[in-house]
Amino acid sequence: MRLLGIALIASLLSGCLFTSGNVSKIKTVPSGALVTVDGLGECETPCSVEVNQRRRATIAKAGYKSLRIYLEPDGEDVSIEMELAAPTEDVDAIALPDLD
Repeated sequence: MRLLGIALIASLLSGCLFTSGNVSKIKTVPSGALVTVDGLGECETPCSVEVNQRRRATIAKAGYKSLRIYLEPDGEDVSIEMELAAPTEDVDAIALPDLD
């Protein structure tokens, strides 16, 4: 049991989650997002996940909108450009008060 715990910690630190299926590489822009795969665990992008059946995954990073995706056992790589939670490009300068 102790060996299993050590193996789990080692896989999380290496950025990989393994079962017995095909490997999908998950990349996000920006990197460093937390990927939580139902039934497997979590890793930080960029990372690799091996799934043997369809699994739901949540991708989250502070300041960005969280996403829910499905990982298929086909081994397809996943690349996601994350969207800011509160984009700054929509700020209306006219609505700001005068500071004179």
